Amino acid sequence: MIVGLGARQSASADDVLALVSQCLRQRNLTRTDVLAFVTHRDKLAHPALIAAATHWGVSLTGIEDTDMAAAAPTPSARVEALFGRPSVAEASAMAFGPLLLTKQKSANVTCALAMVQPPVDLSAAPSTAMASSTVPTSLAGP
Repeated sequence: MIVGLGARQSASADDVLALVSQCLRQRNLTRTDVLAFVTHRDKLAHPALIAAATHWGVSLTGIEDTDMAAAAPTPSARVEALFGRPSVAEASAMAFGPLLLTKQKSANVTCALAMVQPPVDLSAAPSTAMASSTVPTSLAGP
């Protein structure tokens, strides 16, 4: 399962992990079900996303505009105004499969869950970029 994430500048790793954990509980999933965190490529350097992925030992993958889903079930006017796209969390997750959980929000983070059929090689996904080399990529495939 893929976790699509969006985060405000002020978000912390604790904010990210709290919302992701809440979303997983809503679908009776656990962190062992998580293959990777994904976000828009512009968010790859966000310290909270990097720290959260590192803490859980999953990869953080950035999705290019061209690979993000064009439509999202719960678009954000704020995100559209700021970034020119209606979604970060949902559109990133939907690049890998159908949504299991639409966008959920906390004060600083958005999260959406998508199902994929493993094995998925995130390093071979078109137009994606891996986060800092300090983020483990062993789950991303060869």
